[in-house]
Amino acid sequence: MSKAYLNLIGGLSGDMLLSSLFDAGLDHKLLHSELKKLNFIDFEFSISKTFRHNIEATHTDVIVKDQKKWTWSDFYHVVNDSNLNKTIKNNVINCFDLLRNAEEEFHKEKNPHLHELGTSDTLVDICGFFIAMDILRIEKLFSSPIPVVPGSIKTSHGSHNTLAPATKNIVEKLNIPMRYMNHSSNIETITPTGISIIGSFEIPVGVIVTGISIIGSFAVFRNSVDIRPTKTGSGAGSKTFENFPNVITTIIDEDIRDSLSKDIKALLETNI
Repeated sequence: MSKAYLNLIGGLSGDMLLSSLFDAGLDHKLLHSELKKLNFIDFEFSISKTFRHNIEATHTDVIVKDQKKWTWSDFYHVVNDSNLNKTIKNNVINCFDLLRNAEEEFHKEKNPHLHELGTSDTLVDICGFFIAMDILRIEKLFSSPIPVVPGSIKTSHGSHNTLAPATKNIVEKLNIPMRYMNHSSNIETITPTGISIIGSFEIPVGVIVTGISIIGSFAVFRNSVDIRPTKTGSGAGSKTFENFPNVITTIIDEDIRDSLSKDIKALLETNI
C-alpha cells in the first residue's frame, strides 16, 4: 500500500493535481486510455514543463474536443455505466455527491445548472485523479492546510470572499484547516473541483454529506505525517501569482518494505 502527501504551496485545482502526478511519473497515455472507458468524452492532454517563481513544475491543459454539455444526471450515469472498477466508481460518486450538495445548498435548488463545470474536463479532472490513485496504488492521502488569501473575488453570482460559495461550503462542512497568506489579496486559490476531490477521498461510501455529521470522519488533513519519499512531482496552475508560486507538490511513499517482503517470500519458495 502506498500513501501520498499533498503540499499545497499556492493553490488547489483538478488539473494541478493531475499535473503533479504526471510530474511524479504517472503515464499520461495510460491515464488517457483508462479515461476513454467513459462514453461521450473526447479530449487530449497537453503537457508541458514550466516555472512558477523558481519552482519547476508540470502544467497540463485538458483540451476538450467534444461539444457535450453535461448535467449532474449525465455525470452519475456515465460513471456507473463505465468499465471502471468499483473502488474508482465509489470514489468518483463520493466526489460528485460532495460537490453537488455544496452547489445545491448555495443555490437552494436540486441539481443546479453546472455552468463552467458542465464540460468534459470536469470528468477528466475528477475521474482522472481517482484512476491515477488506483494506478499508483495510493490508498492513503494526506494534505497540508489549504492556502487562502484575504479579500474578495467577482464571479457570475456576484462578489464573494476568496473561497467561492461551493468551496466555502465544503471547507466548513469538513472542518478543513486553512493557511492564510497575507502578502496577497483578491485571488481565488482553491477551486470547488479541487477541494471536492481531496475532500471526498476518505469519506466512507454511503455517508450523507449534507449534514454536520460528516465532521469528525474526515481524515485527510493531518498536523503531521511520516513520509518516506520515493517519487515527487510538482503541478503548476494556469495562473501566475505575483507573490507566491501557484504550485502543488505531491510526495509519494511507496511501501518498499512490503514489496521487498513479497520478493523474499517468492525467493524462498523458489529455493524449496
